[in-house]
Amino acid sequence: DDTAYSFEVEVSPYQADGTEAQRMAAAIKIGENRLYVAYTQFSVYNNDQQDGRLVARIVDYDLVNKTATVSETIPIIGNKTGNNYRHPHFIRLKDRILLIFNGNTPDLWVYESIDNCSTWQLKTQVSTTISEPWALALDSVVRIEEGMYAGRIVAGLFNSPGLSKLCTVYSDDDGVTWKRGQTINNADYFPAYPNLN
Repeated sequence: DDTAYSFEVEVSPYQADGTEAQRMAAAIKIGENRLYVAYTQFSVYNNDQQDGRLVARIVDYDLVNKTATVSETIPIIGNKTGNNYRHPHFIRLKDRILLIFNGNTPDLWVYESIDNCSTWQLKTQVSTTISEPWALALDSVVRIEEGMYAGRIVAGLFNSPGLSKLCTVYSDDDGVTWKRGQTINNADYFPAYPNLN
């Protein structure tokens, strides 16, 4: 039977945990019917430049009965105010899971879990500057599966519309070290859309 399973569940309700907004979610499957969903809770409504903490919830789902249970909020990093962690991305490796995300401008962090998202520890911080692209675009981190670059992790980055640049950073050693790819000016390649972030 090729019938698609489809149903919706609210992972984090509006103004959960005394915050104003929940945005920028990423999910990874951590069990047969289990998802780990990471997202940012913002204390200031709809502002991704201040007071954001990275949190998660675990979703256990039953596709046949179209039901799901959602855990309480699990803090990953940050407090409700005074910091800013956002743009989470997951990469599954053979024996661990990477969580790549932005911190305060222009920070780019790589955390890892060796226990299926139960705990996280800092793996490295990618070298970035405010003058070059540093912000992760949503759904912009991939691991190349085949070909001459198999195993390479690539992240697409942008910066402010005023600077209007795009680039990549990449790792060939499972996220231990990172190199910067070529930086392009949006307007040089997309004149009709000079600001692509």
